[in-house]
Amino acid sequence: MTPNDITAGESWACRYRVEKMLDKDGNPVKNLQIGETAAGPGYVEGIAVIMKRDAERELLELQDTETQKTYIVPYIDVWDIDKAVYVDNK
Repeated sequence: MTPNDITAGESWACRYRVEKMLDKDGNPVKNLQIGETAAGPGYVEGIAVIMKRDAERELLELQDTETQKTYIVPYIDVWDIDKAVYVDNK
């Protein structure tokens, strides 16, 4: 399934990758202190809900299911697109 196959009005999720600055252990950098340095850029993968689709520019707005952060990701960096199922764990 591709981003162009998803239908509006339904909830969809996918796996994705984004490039971020990483620390020496390969984790995304958070709040560097003065004098600290990052190891450099690298790719991080996650699972996200698709919030919006821009078919003309081939971009998706995603919300990561773990961190709740929002990313704008090109179609080429998403895969395993499927309908999202919400579960109440209460």
